[in-house]
Amino acid sequence: MSNPRRTGPTRWRAAGLVLAALAGAPRAGAQQPAVAARKPAVVVGIVADTGKQPIVEAEVLATRHKISTITDARGVFILPGLDAGPEAFLVRKIGYRAESFDATLVPGDTIRIGVILGIAPFQLPDVTVEVEGRIYVGKMAGFADRMLHSGAPRSSFLTQADIDRLRPRKTIDLLSRAGLPFRISRGKETIGCNRGASGFSGSQVMVFVDGARMGGGFDLSWLDPSDIQAVEVYKSSVQRPPEFSGGNADCTVVIWTR
Repeated sequence: MSNPRRTGPTRWRAAGLVLAALAGAPRAGAQQPAVAARKPAVVVGIVADTGKQPIVEAEVLATRHKISTITDARGVFILPGLDAGPEAFLVRKIGYRAESFDATLVPGDTIRIGVILGIAPFQLPDVTVEVEGRIYVGKMAGFADRMLHSGAPRSSFLTQADIDRLRPRKTIDLLSRAGLPFRISRGKETIGCNRGASGFSGSQVMVFVDGARMGGGFDLSWLDPSDIQAVEVYKSSVQRPPEFSGGNADCTVVIWTR
């Protein structure tokens, strides 16, 4: 069985306690190599809270495949029919902190994973923030508040109006507009971070999607710009808000989806 690379804090260790609930799921039997190569991969998992209680109707998104599912009454989800290769998964539910995990999908293989979601910081439902004549609520109220008070320049924030005006073809186009450099290496576009005289650095960018820190297996090209509601770019650790701390990245990208 493949072992997905996991991201996030130490509460991931608790996920092993809920994996027993998956013991009854059917396992892939031994297969001939030619047969296995034609079979898609499957990811089966369970999503629970920190008290190991199942979370119902949590969304699990395979970002490269652009397909998603929700957990059932037992907190269990199944994502079948996945093509082989790297994949980054995003797990989210209103009221909980989003989490992510990476996996390398193998033809005919079934990956089993347990995901623990912690409770999100409490926000009053009626809290609103007004910026540039627009009212922001919910998760976007935090975005608007940081746009006003984080100390980062206005060019570091892309609102829905900005995105609609720019009409980007790719997500990397948005980040370039926000001041992050990119280059093409071996046919692949890579976003980087300006490091003064040292110039382009392709490995010092930390990415969050809907509050979840994405692992190294995540590819920005898997996100369609039409699904993006807002973007924040912090070009130094000094600018970066504490809620997006962690790691040694010089630059931080925060993407909020619709």
